[in-house]
Amino acid sequence: MTPSVERSVPMTVVIAMKETDGSILIAADGEGTAEGGLKEHLPKLRRVTDRPLAWAASGNPDIGLREFGNWMTSYQWESAQWDSFISAAADEVSRLNGIQRERTKLSGVPVEEDKHLTEVVIAGWLDRPDIFVISNTGLKFSVWEPQEFIAIGSGGPFAKAMYNVLFHAQGYERQHMMKLIMEVTISTAPNCGPPADCWRIGRSGITSVFSLNPILKHR
Repeated sequence: MTPSVERSVPMTVVIAMKETDGSILIAADGEGTAEGGLKEHLPKLRRVTDRPLAWAASGNPDIGLREFGNWMTSYQWESAQWDSFISAAADEVSRLNGIQRERTKLSGVPVEEDKHLTEVVIAGWLDRPDIFVISNTGLKFSVWEPQEFIAIGSGGPFAKAMYNVLFHAQGYERQHMMKLIMEVTISTAPNCGPPADCWRIGRSGITSVFSLNPILKHR
């Protein structure tokens, strides 16, 4: 299937936070928008087989989940290290978004361009623990230092605001913070919705932390 600029594509919220022991929490909502504007379940958290590495994408699922996912599957993971891997991943995200930009121009259909592109969060362990964001222009940056939290997608501003409230309140364990942030974001942010999943990534593997089932949206 070729990505179409006329298709209604989902926005999302993807958040990631490092823990004090060096493990990483990553979560994403699971709401998508099908043809005709109908809501559908669209899992956005993905993992790499046999590697403690996970990723999620915002924006266009054809690019961020399907096409970039194919690239991740075909990547040569043996002896992979962050520096070489993330450079290659950023080049691929930039290439895919560049193709979509050209499709948008050729279509002549007025669209909100960023909505039809993708951003990616990749987190986990290779030669070290790290969390990277790749923008829709291919710009890559680590949020391991000095930040400990990142949020992207249409729900990103809601998630960041909730994180700031909990951070200054203090006394919250990071797992609890992640759950509260996702509960508030998927119940209030436009174009974000349940189900939502959160994983913990440690050196030895990936485990499920929580899942949030459908809840009432407040618009």
